[in-house]
Amino acid sequence: MKYKYLLRTVQKYKISYQRYSTEVDIDIPKRIPRGPTDILKALSSTVKRDPTAPQYKYHDDPYLIPYSNFTKRSYALSQESGRKAARWIRQQHKKLFQHKIAEPLIEAFLPTPEYNEDSEVDEEILKKLIKNGFVSDTLFVYKLLKSKNIDITPSTKQSLLEFVCFSNEEESLSEDWINERWYIMSTKNQKESKTWKDGSLAEQLFYELKSDMPSSYSAIICGMCKYFQVSKAFEIYSEAQSKNITLNVEAYNALISRAKFANESHPKIWELIMTLLNEMADRKIKPNVKTLNSILESLSKMTTNRNAIPNALHTLAEFKSLNIEPCLTSYYYLLEIFSRNKEQLNGALHAILDYAADKHFTMNDKKDILFFAKAMEICSKLRNKDLIYRIHQLVFTGNNYNLIGDSFNESVYYRYFFYLLTDVEELSKIMEFYDDFVPNIYVPEPSVINAILKVVGKNMAWDLLPKLWSDIVLFEQFEISGVMENILETASQNVDEHLMEDMSKIAWSAWEKIEGLKRERSSFQWSASALGNILLILLKNGEKSKANLIINKLIQLGSSAINEPKIEALSLYIESCIENSSPDVAIKCIQYCSDVGFMETTEFARRINSSIELSPQQYERLASIVGEDCLKVEKKKDQSS
Repeated sequence: MKYKYLLRTVQKYKISYQRYSTEVDIDIPKRIPRGPTDILKALSSTVKRDPTAPQYKYHDDPYLIPYSNFTKRSYALSQESGRKAARWIRQQHKKLFQHKIAEPLIEAFLPTPEYNEDSEVDEEILKKLIKNGFVSDTLFVYKLLKSKNIDITPSTKQSLLEFVCFSNEEESLSEDWINERWYIMSTKNQKESKTWKDGSLAEQLFYELKSDMPSSYSAIICGMCKYFQVSKAFEIYSEAQSKNITLNVEAYNALISRAKFANESHPKIWELIMTLLNEMADRKIKPNVKTLNSILESLSKMTTNRNAIPNALHTLAEFKSLNIEPCLTSYYYLLEIFSRNKEQLNGALHAILDYAADKHFTMNDKKDILFFAKAMEICSKLRNKDLIYRIHQLVFTGNNYNLIGDSFNESVYYRYFFYLLTDVEELSKIMEFYDDFVPNIYVPEPSVINAILKVVGKNMAWDLLPKLWSDIVLFEQFEISGVMENILETASQNVDEHLMEDMSKIAWSAWEKIEGLKRERSSFQWSASALGNILLILLKNGEKSKANLIINKLIQLGSSAINEPKIEALSLYIESCIENSSPDVAIKCIQYCSDVGFMETTEFARRINSSIELSPQQYERLASIVGEDCLKVEKKKDQSS
C-alpha cells in the first residue's frame, strides 16, 4: 500500500514538472579578473563626496581641520615630516628595532643597507639598487665594483646607463612622500636650459657599451634631450645614422620634442621633424601617442608661424589614420597652438570637448595634468558659459579628477572657474558651487573673494556677508587690504533694517581683528575709506560709543591716511553728536574735516552751532576752524526766519 502511494506521488510530481519545465540555455559568462581592491572601489563608487568633510589627509576633527592654504600646506607637510622622522630613527637605530613589522616581510619597511669601502658587493646588489631607484648608492656600489675589478655584464651596464640617463645622477623625491610631491611640483620652475652633466657616468658607460648597441644610443639620446643637451644628442643621432643603427621610438620622440633647439628657422624645424618621421616610417618604427605629443610640443613653440595650425591638424589626421588616440597632453598643446587666434581657439576647445565628452582618461604623459587648468583659463578669457560646465563635467567624469594636477594647477583651475561664474552666472548658482568646493577642496584667493563680494553687492544679497566674513577670517585673509575694503564697502550699502546688527558685528569684528594684530605683528594700514565704512555701519545700528573709537582713529591718522571716508558717515556722526548733545566730539570731527579738506566742513559747523547750545570756549574753537563770519551768517539767517 505504501509503495503504491509513493509511486502515485512521484508520477504526480513528474507530470507537474514536465508541464511547467522549459528548455533554458545556460550561458556561463567569462571570468572577469578581479584585483584585491575591486570590491572596495565598487563600494566607494556608491558613496558621494561629502562637501563638508575635509580631505582624507587631514584629521577629521574640528580643531585639526585646516581652512587656509598656508595651514593646509603646513599640516600636510608636518604629517609627512613625522613619517620622515620615524623612518630616519628606524634607519639610524636599526639595532633597536629587531621585531618583525609584517608577515610576510615588507622590504620597504626595513632600514636601507649602508655601503662603505669595506662592504661586500656584487652585481646582484647593483641591480637591486637600480630597481629601487637609489641613485647615490647605485653610483657608489658601481664605483666599488670597478675598484675591486668585479665584472659587470653588459645587460646590467645597459640598465645602469638607462638609470643614470633618466636621473642625471641626481636623487629624486621618493614617491612615498605624496604630500611633498603634491606641493613641491607647483614651486618648480620648468626652465628650458641645459642641466645635463657633461663627462658624467652616463657618457662613460655609453662609450664603454658603444659597440653599435641601439639601446645604448637610444638611452643616451633620451637622457641628453631630457636635460637639454640638444646639440650633443643630435651629434650622437647623426653617428647612429652613419652606422645604420635603428633607434627606438622613445629616442625619436625625444629628438622631435627638442627639434626647436636644433634650428632657429620655423620651416627648418618642421623640415627636421618630417625627416625624423619619414625615417621612422622607413625603419618601420611604429609611433605612439608620445610621438604625437612631441610633434605638437614643437609646433606649440612656433605659434607665430602661419603653418603651425595646418601642420597640427594634418598631424592629428595622420595619427588618427594610425588608430592613435590623442591624450590630454595632446589637447593641451593644441590649445597652445591655437592660442593666438581667439575665434579659432573657441572652435578648437569646442571640438576637443565634443571629442573627449564622457571619456575616462588615464595618465599617458606627465603633462596630462596641465590640460584642465589651461582649458578653464581659456574658457574664462572667452567668457563662455556653456564651455565652463562642459569642462567641469569632464573633470568629474570617472577618475578624470586624478589628472587635475598638483596643488598649483588645482588652484588655477578653480580660480578661473569662479572668475567666470562671477562674470556670467547668477549669484545663487555661484554660492551653490561655493558651498560645494570651499574650503575643503579649494580656498579662494583674495581676488576671487573680491569678485564674489562684487556680485553680492550688485545683487544686494547682504544676508550672505556674515558667512563670507566668517570664511575670510578662516582663510586668514582679513589682513589683505583689498578684501577688507570690499567687504566693509558692501556691508555699508545695506539698507535692510533686519541686517543692521549683523553688519555691525562684521564691522566691529574687522576693527577688533586688525587692532588686535597691530598690537602684535602686522603691517596692515588702515585706510580712511575702510574706517569711514565701519563708522557708517556702526552709526546705522546706533552704536555711538564704538563710533567714537573709530572717529578718534580717523583723527589720529589725519591727512596721512590713504583716500578719505564717505561724507555720509561723517554727516551721520555729526547728527549723532547733535542728538546726544556732544559738542566737544563734534568739534573734533569738524576739525578733522577741515584738515582733510572737505567742502562740507562749514555746513557741519553751522549745524552744530544752530542745534547745540555752545559754551564760549566751544564757540571760539568752532570759529577758529571755519571762521566766525560763517557762524554769524548762520545766526542772521536764524534771526530773520
